[in-house]
Amino acid sequence: MEEFDMNYSYNHLAAVYDLIQKEYQPDHWADYIVSLDQAYGRLNEAGDGQDGKPLMADLGCGTGRFCIAMEKRGYDTIGIDLSSAMLEKAQQTWAAEKNNCGSNSADPLFIKQDISRFELFGTVDLMVSLMDTLNHITYKPDLRRLFRLCANYLNPGGLFIFDLATEHHLREVLGNQVFYDDQQNYTLLWQNTYLGHRKISQSDLVLFTAVQDQEPCGGQKEPAAQADSDTRVRYSRHDLQIIERYYSRQDIETLIRPLPLAIIGCYNPFSRNNAEEKAQRHFYVLQRLESE
Repeated sequence: MEEFDMNYSYNHLAAVYDLIQKEYQPDHWADYIVSLDQAYGRLNEAGDGQDGKPLMADLGCGTGRFCIAMEKRGYDTIGIDLSSAMLEKAQQTWAAEKNNCGSNSADPLFIKQDISRFELFGTVDLMVSLMDTLNHITYKPDLRRLFRLCANYLNPGGLFIFDLATEHHLREVLGNQVFYDDQQNYTLLWQNTYLGHRKISQSDLVLFTAVQDQEPCGGQKEPAAQADSDTRVRYSRHDLQIIERYYSRQDIETLIRPLPLAIIGCYNPFSRNNAEEKAQRHFYVLQRLESE
């Protein structure tokens, strides 16, 4: 089957992404990441952010909610994503939340880049890539390049924290099933296929989103959500595809072997318990070594 452009998919998902991911709690994730950074990272040293604040780069930042949660916790942040629609949503979210982050919070820097080929202006103290973003990098050479760039831009002692969807999640929880999400302003149909011989999970999506401006019978335009019974509500259809690949710990160890990076932890979600096979995601904590 022809593989779709995932950037195309996420550009169309951006408008409803936070609604689809309504169970995601960025504050909960941020508290966990900060606890790992406090335990293993560079928080006892001056950071590369404004006035010595720790500087974090979020690879695959999406709509920016995690960056904003980290701004509230005293970090300066850089968000990197290839989807211009996601980054536009991130800027809108920051504009709405800025006053809740304190007067000394610098604006996050949101950059449109491919995270497997990203460039920064200098080093950072912490890197993250969350919500199984790295599973979306389906070619090992691309993931190896990402790790190399992380090693290049991380300060010695700095952490790269990321989560990966487990094979249990991709094979058993998603598997070969059909899902749907029917809401007021969108409907999402999702057929999942797990290709075990390739360790690939393929999600074929059909997204219907309500068109905001309508033409009622009387000729006056009004939002679809407020349309009366005489207004025909129109929906825009988009056929999308998302591909994820399962990576084992052995895969990660092989990919970072030539680099000044070391795995210092692989945990069950939001804990310090060693990763278990039946968990749906594993959190990896990599540290930039002092010297190569």
